[in-house]
Amino acid sequence: VYYMAARGSGCNQFQSFLYSAFVSTVLWEYGIECFNEVPSTQDLVITPVMGSLIGEGFYVAKKSIIKRDYDVGGHKWIGKTVCWIVDPFNEFGNLFLKRKDSITTSFTGNRIQLTYKF
Repeated sequence: VYYMAARGSGCNQFQSFLYSAFVSTVLWEYGIECFNEVPSTQDLVITPVMGSLIGEGFYVAKKSIIKRDYDVGGHKWIGKTVCWIVDPFNEFGNLFLKRKDSITTSFTGNRIQLTYKF
């Protein structure tokens, strides 16, 4: 999730790795989890490295799905669902951006209607 958040925000592979490694090790392992246990080598090295490798695979897959206009197996809902699974942070953020292909809003009197198209 950390890696995808950085990649989706415009960072390159190396910047995304540094960001996710920093958040994973310094902020999470030494900032939150250290009150319960001592961070292990796996927590400090393997998790950020493997997370970045898996994250890049997710990033490439998501870009491929978006390039095909979210069509996976002839269904856009499958593409949208996969994108939500591999990149929930940026997909949630996209709900608040004005993307004409996925979100429409309308205001009528005291009613607000938000429609998300699949």
